[in-house]
Amino acid sequence: MMLQAAERLPTDVCAVVLAAGEGRRLRPLSLVRPKPLCPVAGVPLLDLAVARARTVTAAVAVNVHHGREAIERHLAAGGGQGEGAGTGPVHVSVEEERALGTAGALAHLRSWIDGRGVLVVNSDTWAPGDLRPAAEGWDRRRVRLLVAGDDRLRPTSLLAGAFMPWSEVARLDPVPNPHPGENYVTRFTAPEFTSLCPVTGQPDFAHLVIDFVPDQWLVESKSLKLFLTSFRNHGAFHEDCTVAIGKRIVAAIAPRWLRIGGYWYPRGGIPIDVFWQTGEPPEGLW
Repeated sequence: MMLQAAERLPTDVCAVVLAAGEGRRLRPLSLVRPKPLCPVAGVPLLDLAVARARTVTAAVAVNVHHGREAIERHLAAGGGQGEGAGTGPVHVSVEEERALGTAGALAHLRSWIDGRGVLVVNSDTWAPGDLRPAAEGWDRRRVRLLVAGDDRLRPTSLLAGAFMPWSEVARLDPVPNPHPGENYVTRFTAPEFTSLCPVTGQPDFAHLVIDFVPDQWLVESKSLKLFLTSFRNHGAFHEDCTVAIGKRIVAAIAPRWLRIGGYWYPRGGIPIDVFWQTGEPPEGLW
């Protein structure tokens, strides 16, 4: 069921539908037509994604690169504006030289986003449903991941979307991967990570180890340092801090794989180690 009145939608949230990818996962269909235009029950995936986004906001942008001309023709002809897709045209963000990935797409759209929180959905993910309950429960301060089919995040979970606060979008600073065709591991260590205990307000200390296999983007080290430093005045349990940092990096650069280990120094004589990863690592890594 869709909203009948646009004024019911929040004005502090916009949506970005990612539609610039090559569509390798949908081959051979995507060899015939761009992946966002592949249909489910006769409706292009792009239209379904825009419809989901418009259960949350009337302001929707679509990024394009691969299959750009066909997608732009589809949108110009009214695609994404049919029944169940809300009203009004979408904002088209053209990525000229290459597809920029999730982080690059959001960075490219910063001036359009302009201080709002962002719902990010993939045009090739079919996850029907009204996203209003997720938006209504979002605090606008932390990244919120939407898991398809289950309410628990697991390494093999399929993501239906993500809510990202403006503070995170504005702080994204991805760096192009100089070797995007290679599987290699980048490791960051933060031996003096500090946060606050949410119960006592006392400082907690950890040694963080972050390994990831980049795709199109790397993490710029200074921005990562500033991000980790922001936790000095943040009260959260060890598990929350560790997993939240991993999720933030995944949302920023969309790596092929990421693992984070949080080795927390003893408090009350009990050390706590927390580990989170996005799934099985690619073969042949060292």
